Amino acid sequence: LLNQPMGGAMDGVGNLYIADRGNRRVRRAAPDGTIVTLAGGAQTDPLEPSAVVVDGAGNVYVSDTGHHQVRLITPSGVMSVIAGTGVVGKGGEGQLALESALHAPGGLTLDGFGSLYFADTGNGRIRKVDARGVVTTLIGDLAGPRGVAYRRAPGQPDQLYFTEEDAARVGRMDLGTGQITYLAPG
Repeated sequence: LLNQPMGGAMDGVGNLYIADRGNRRVRRAAPDGTIVTLAGGAQTDPLEPSAVVVDGAGNVYVSDTGHHQVRLITPSGVMSVIAGTGVVGKGGEGQLALESALHAPGGLTLDGFGSLYFADTGNGRIRKVDARGVVTTLIGDLAGPRGVAYRRAPGQPDQLYFTEEDAARVGRMDLGTGQITYLAPG
């Protein structure tokens, strides 16, 4: 049974990945309805997942909100930390993501070029981890950022959509210019 499922993501073959927050697990539901645990639930690998995203190679990225980290689960089941020290904080700009302090990371998205974007919810920021593992802040001073989504459309600039829970609005950032437009103002 699921308990407080928070976020989900689909892979290319129809599997649904679920941040099963209440059970402290990341799960995969196959198209036939079979659910398996990928990580968490045990004392040796506690999780407090709130969001997941999966890449084309089957790697699952997890926002471990309660432990202030972003984790990676490989297709073979190996879990590692890719961002966050595990200590609440607001640092590490331009440094390796593993050396940066996060505060309750939330939504995640990938751009297809090796970069991961996530809501650093407790710090009110949208951040990016590039293919080298370096973290930067794209947007700051947000009111409870939660969700993020990447969009690439032919002939248009790449865009990053984000939600601000506390401001009750949705924004879009043009990744080429950095311009932010609010689509659903609070």
